[in-house]
Amino acid sequence: MRAAALLAPVGRLFKSPIARGDEAFAAGKLFEALRHWRKASTAGDARADYLIGALFEDGQGVLRDAVEAAKWFRRAADRGHTGAQVRLARILFHGAHNGSERQFARPSDRDALDGADNRVLLFPSGGRLEADCETAIRLLIAAAEQGEAEAGAMLGAVYLEGEKAPRDLAAARCWYEWAAERGERSAQFGLGDIHYNGLGVERNPALGADWYEKAAINGHVRAQLALATVLYYGHGRPRDVRAAGSWYVRAAEQDEPQALLMAANLHLSGDGLEKNIGRAETLLRRAAKMGRLPAILRLAAFYCSGEEIEPDLREAANWFRRAAELGDRQAQCVIAELLCGGAAGGVNFPEAARWFRAAADQGHAAAAYHLATLYDQGQGVPQDGEQARRWYLVAAQRGLREAFVKVADFCDGESGGRDPAKAVEWLRKAADSGDGGAKLRLGARMLTGAGCAVDLAEAERWLLEAVAGEPREASLLLGHLYSGRFGGEAAPVKAMEFYAKAAGSGDREAQYLLGLLLLQQKANPEKAKIGVEMLRRAGEQNHPAAQFLLGAIYSSGQGAEADFAEAARWYERAANQGNELAQYNLGMMLMKDCGMTQNVARGRQLIAAAVERGIVPRGEPDGSPLARPLNGRAGRGCEPPAAPDPFSAQGERVDGGNSVCSQERSFG
Repeated sequence: MRAAALLAPVGRLFKSPIARGDEAFAAGKLFEALRHWRKASTAGDARADYLIGALFEDGQGVLRDAVEAAKWFRRAADRGHTGAQVRLARILFHGAHNGSERQFARPSDRDALDGADNRVLLFPSGGRLEADCETAIRLLIAAAEQGEAEAGAMLGAVYLEGEKAPRDLAAARCWYEWAAERGERSAQFGLGDIHYNGLGVERNPALGADWYEKAAINGHVRAQLALATVLYYGHGRPRDVRAAGSWYVRAAEQDEPQALLMAANLHLSGDGLEKNIGRAETLLRRAAKMGRLPAILRLAAFYCSGEEIEPDLREAANWFRRAAELGDRQAQCVIAELLCGGAAGGVNFPEAARWFRAAADQGHAAAAYHLATLYDQGQGVPQDGEQARRWYLVAAQRGLREAFVKVADFCDGESGGRDPAKAVEWLRKAADSGDGGAKLRLGARMLTGAGCAVDLAEAERWLLEAVAGEPREASLLLGHLYSGRFGGEAAPVKAMEFYAKAAGSGDREAQYLLGLLLLQQKANPEKAKIGVEMLRRAGEQNHPAAQFLLGAIYSSGQGAEADFAEAARWYERAANQGNELAQYNLGMMLMKDCGMTQNVARGRQLIAAAVERGIVPRGEPDGSPLARPLNGRAGRGCEPPAAPDPFSAQGERVDGGNSVCSQERSFG
């Protein structure tokens, strides 16, 4: 025992340099380890060469220097070290460049060495090593011949990918099988890909899944993800969402981004994994922080949708902005929309315009449309009709139907060159794509021939289709069409049907015209009563012709019980809107103390104005119409003129400005 104690210092004294280096490395004394391993290398120890190369490649205790690492790996490889052969091959496939070399090339402020001397001292093997795939393959073959399974797996990948050497699926499979038999997990995964996808062999998803499982059990993260996907979708194995979830979790524990995303989704849905919103959020954030675009977009949607948690638009905007910065055009459009609405920390139209333009430049139709709107309204960019027209046209050419209508508007305007025929083309595209407003406008144009030939049958087709989306306006125009206003054969029953639909939607013109049609059915007092009610509804919406006719009805007692006060009220409302017939009759009622307090002066004024405008003929030589008695009950009221035909010139003149011409201005 005493002799062993005495000999211990001697044993330590005579330890080999490689052993001393190993002890120093284990103690964290990296520079000392390097010093001992250099001695061992000088003595011809291949393992020491390999370990020094690893220090330089990993940047442990020395500056990271892949070129210097390759030098040491080459020395070890030449001495038969298989690990060095594999690591040198990996470097040679891609070449090496020391990115920090330029930083140290500048002369130091503390000594007189110039940049060239700095490079020599810090990077003795130089700053660059060119790729050499042929040498790399020879090194891998040499390592494989010595039984290095990793080398065989790398050769399988090289021949499968066909980037570093000509693609050879048979050679890839042979090398993968050789390495897989020795337990190499990346080779097992490679065989899974070959059989699952049928690469050089008959496609066999089940056999591919078997190889994925072997690699997954050995901890290969991509194999774990692949096996989870196989089980989730049931391609190659029976669908098993719970088993898929388990494998997604195992891959997520190794920070595989897609596995993190899928595990998060399963935790959100509770399908395959326990529903756990907090856990899902954590996984999504881990994946997003790795810069993976799908995870960033899913996290943004998570905060935006409000399906799983209370919406947090500010946090959603942060992630949409990250995705936008990565170039995702949909995210660029979304962040711009949030900036327009103020949900991204305040309204910012200039930044919104920048993101809309970025997305539009990538072909995003909606972004082009929104950018056009900003130019149209001068928000965030100078108001510019030409730029608005340009971007609306871009959106339209990319198939956005809302833009079809906007381009049609520009073709009707001065800035678009006033091309009604081109406007009709764009309206037809919008109508063909299902836009109800475009169907309405197209039908209205075909009634009058604005930019196209008059085609009543085609107009009828488009207006009937438009009724579903634009019931009020389309029904009114169909009522006009079936009444014969546009020269076609009249269909009174259909006209009343569609006027009734428009009237039910609150259209005052339809209420007025329906009221006239019902009043013409004098044999049916009930319909006449409804007709008066329709006129009243139109009058309450300040339809001047309806107000005038209500005055005539209540003053004559035809269609309703005579009520001069009510007649005067309706005449006055129509007169205040400029209805000249109402002004004349109101003047007569004021002159004759009929339904309202007599006011001869105002009555003369109203009558004289009507005579001056030619509404009624002059009477006496002095121009006064008072010498011509007017028919009326008890000599007090005035018999109104016959109700105007709604389809006559008079009916169009007193319809409150809602003739077909005004309809065309509204719809086309």
